[in-house]
Amino acid sequence: IDTFVAETYVQAATFSVVVGLALFLLVIPGVRENRKVKELYAKRKEAGEEQEVEPFFKSTGRVLRDRTFMIKVIFFFGYQVGGIMIQTSALYISTYILGMSDEAIIYLLGAMLLGALISTPIWTFFAHKINDNRKMSIVAGILLFLTFLPMIFIWGLIPWIIALFFFGIGIGGHWYVDPPTMGDVLDDIAVRTGKSQQAIYYGFQSFFIKFGQTFISITIALSHIMTGYVEGAPTQSLFAVFGIRIHTAIVPAILVLITVLLFWKYYDLTPDKVAKNKEKLAEMDLR
Repeated sequence: IDTFVAETYVQAATFSVVVGLALFLLVIPGVRENRKVKELYAKRKEAGEEQEVEPFFKSTGRVLRDRTFMIKVIFFFGYQVGGIMIQTSALYISTYILGMSDEAIIYLLGAMLLGALISTPIWTFFAHKINDNRKMSIVAGILLFLTFLPMIFIWGLIPWIIALFFFGIGIGGHWYVDPPTMGDVLDDIAVRTGKSQQAIYYGFQSFFIKFGQTFISITIALSHIMTGYVEGAPTQSLFAVFGIRIHTAIVPAILVLITVLLFWKYYDLTPDKVAKNKEKLAEMDLR
């Protein structure tokens, strides 16, 4: 995209729509209910086991009191904000830290995506070998925290590309381990409650995504206000540039560290407990 050429936005939007539709068609077979799921629903309906719709405030209270789930979504909130904060800050980095045009964003975010892509086989290998989603989540969180540290002081395009490449490895670990970890949490909830109500919990996780976007906006605004950022200026003072580093690396690093420590302290779904939950779900005919 050329910032000053309107037609390039149309081209980019068209490309995004075409690719999005293609991906949408590809995932349809994966989200369609298979015969086993349909038979399970039919069996519950015949047995009169259809669940009544729970009042909103009652379900909200139940979700908020579930420590395992809340720790999981707090951890999710940390890395999700960290990942998006970098993308949101990319224009500030390229313009005021690197002194380059917005084309530098391609190299910065490209390095991040390349790191995530290349690391996928590595994360897959260790996930199968370790077979512990809790441990894998903690490792990914620590790695993500460490990759923020160089961004507090580095200058130059090459150092930033290297830093974001390793950042991509860390965020790729989260992308890989988050779905199975959420699955472990939902299995644990189903065992404890005797109900499979995944939609409620995914809905609350979506709320944290929206809250994360608000958190990012507030963080950037406060960082700029406190450090004297001048909107639209071709250059900024060193203090204002430090403000950019605050919302690019310092705040995300602190947030990720806090959420990782909370996850390490309070998330208790070990491999043994996960395996037992799967056995119980099979006995309860919920799997």
